[in-house]
Amino acid sequence: MDKLFLECACGCSAIQISSLEWKDSEPDYFISIWEPCFMSYQGNLFSVLWKRLKIIKDILFKGEYFLHEIMVKEKDMIRLKDYLDNILESK
Repeated sequence: MDKLFLECACGCSAIQISSLEWKDSEPDYFISIWEPCFMSYQGNLFSVLWKRLKIIKDILFKGEYFLHEIMVKEKDMIRLKDYLDNILESK
């Protein structure tokens, strides 16, 4: 498994991009968002309650709830790479 871990300059959050190689198929890529627990629960009572109600709705009607990770196929990782390359070349 190959990993890239990038942390925010202020330390408030981070992102990890990793790949998982399979024997008989193309690799899977994972993008994980890391957020400290203290930062994720800040806000007034209404915003915290609203966020928790949305999580309950997702669990009840979708059956699952994933907070900090998405799985990306190789073609989308290539698109992400090209997008980042274009941004860096334009500077």
